[in-house]
Amino acid sequence: MIDFKKPEISDKSRFQKALDKTDFMGCDCSFANTYLWRDYYDIRIGFKEDFVFKAYFDNGKPSGYTLPFGGTDLKWAVNEILLDAQERNVEQPLIGLLTEETKALLEKNFSGRFVYEENRESADYIYLQENLAYLKGRKYHGKRNHISQFVRKYPDYRYVPLTRENFSDALLIAAKWCDERKDIHGESFGSDYSAIEDGFLHFDELEFFGGIIYADNQAVAMTVASKIRGNVCDVHFEKSIIEGGYPIINQEFSKTATDYKYLNREEDMGLEGLRKSKLSYRPDILLMKYNAKLVK
Repeated sequence: MIDFKKPEISDKSRFQKALDKTDFMGCDCSFANTYLWRDYYDIRIGFKEDFVFKAYFDNGKPSGYTLPFGGTDLKWAVNEILLDAQERNVEQPLIGLLTEETKALLEKNFSGRFVYEENRESADYIYLQENLAYLKGRKYHGKRNHISQFVRKYPDYRYVPLTRENFSDALLIAAKWCDERKDIHGESFGSDYSAIEDGFLHFDELEFFGGIIYADNQAVAMTVASKIRGNVCDVHFEKSIIEGGYPIINQEFSKTATDYKYLNREEDMGLEGLRKSKLSYRPDILLMKYNAKLVK
């Protein structure tokens, strides 16, 4: 049985060392995401040999595993998952959040043993940093117009990098955003606030970076990101409490993210409005995800 446990900040180095051996670009692979959502999704990780194992639990049992990474003998690692599932009385093990590449790798090692199902709502939207920073060409004409309108309305706006000194402003934006959504939709978005607040407690360890937009000397939009691996970063949170705030915070942050070629702006969770918005920025890569179930 795999010794699964809730991820801790002290696990980051070992987790990242394994992740750096891959070419993964998915936001679900990020240590920061794994840590921040550990309680909400009951995420647990385990280390065995050179592999990192990750699973989502429900009522004390794994509801889904992800593909192990970091080691060389993938077939052994997947068999460890199947053995773990058997020992925990999981009737039909699921390996989720596979990409086209990892799905092919799994099939190569376990030909015909899994059936695959597309998971569109978990597909990641990945953009070239330079495209979001400069919005060149006709395809971004509407985005440039939105930004021009914001600049005309708030000519004194400024973008300030996120630091410990302005955490309180970023948290205020997040709190207002959550309250507005609760009023509109009648449901709580407190998990977002809790994850942001938790992340700020470990800002340096998680290697967070981001920024805040100020307009009329008020904090009105914020964003938080971290490195996934290599030249790919993950934009974890983006919140705005002002009309036109999203296009401007998106562009201003992207201008500063020059250490990265790709910006992963995560999934749309099946929300029609969010999907439309993410597609309107013309992703360079739509990283499709799949679930694999063991054939009975």
